[in-house]
Amino acid sequence: MRKSSLLLLFGFLSIHSCRRADRDLDRDISETKDQVFGTYVWLDVFSRVSEACSFEPGLRMLECGNVMIDTLSSPMSILIDFGPTDCTGNDGRTRSGKIFASLSSGYNDSATIVQVQLQNYRFNGQNIQGQMTITNNGRDTQSRRKFAVSVQQSTIQFSASNRTSIWSSSLTLLLNSGETTVAISDDSFLVSGTFSGKSSKGNLYTGNISQPISYQLSCGEIVSGSIDVLPENLNKRVALFGDGNCDAIILVNVNGFEEEFNPESID
Repeated sequence: MRKSSLLLLFGFLSIHSCRRADRDLDRDISETKDQVFGTYVWLDVFSRVSEACSFEPGLRMLECGNVMIDTLSSPMSILIDFGPTDCTGNDGRTRSGKIFASLSSGYNDSATIVQVQLQNYRFNGQNIQGQMTITNNGRDTQSRRKFAVSVQQSTIQFSASNRTSIWSSSLTLLLNSGETTVAISDDSFLVSGTFSGKSSKGNLYTGNISQPISYQLSCGEIVSGSIDVLPENLNKRVALFGDGNCDAIILVNVNGFEEEFNPESID
């Protein structure tokens, strides 16, 4: 009888320990890191294209490479060429390769569609492939410029691990400030929408922006808002983007466990 009781107790403790271990192991945030990095990459591409659209037609030199704007062709086109090797821009980020954009009409015209494609593009040392569609949807009820931004099956190859993540999104960007000035460096966008992907570890996930995130072009950072990342068969991860400061620090909560990371240092 005593032996049976000990066996039952041992079995209970073993099951309980396994369950607790499973719960404690549900702390990996690789899907969240990959999702956030993908968001940073494509918001940066969006801002590069938006900036180029504010230039006069012709060739313009940049701190890294150049921009060629052709408004006479149909469709109009923009080629942003950062050069064949990684170049550090004024914002401290490295880029190389090309961003090509074709426009159905003027960028600020309602219903304009911009098709964006990357060619041998690298951002902060990572290889990026994919296409983006930007649609100018006019203005919202508060008269803010409104853009629909779609990215499908973008691949991000991380150089150090040689692993690849896949990232897709359907986003709405509202120009929340900066429209009254010529420079776009003071622009900020409120971003909402959904996303899905496959992390560099091979895990599928979906998610949404639970509180609109604020993207500040002055520093190229997401400075507030939150996203919910839902990895397959795991608990929700909540990523918090701060209180308005350009500090690039993101806090992730999963199962009561919190971890900070900097998207600029992901590899």
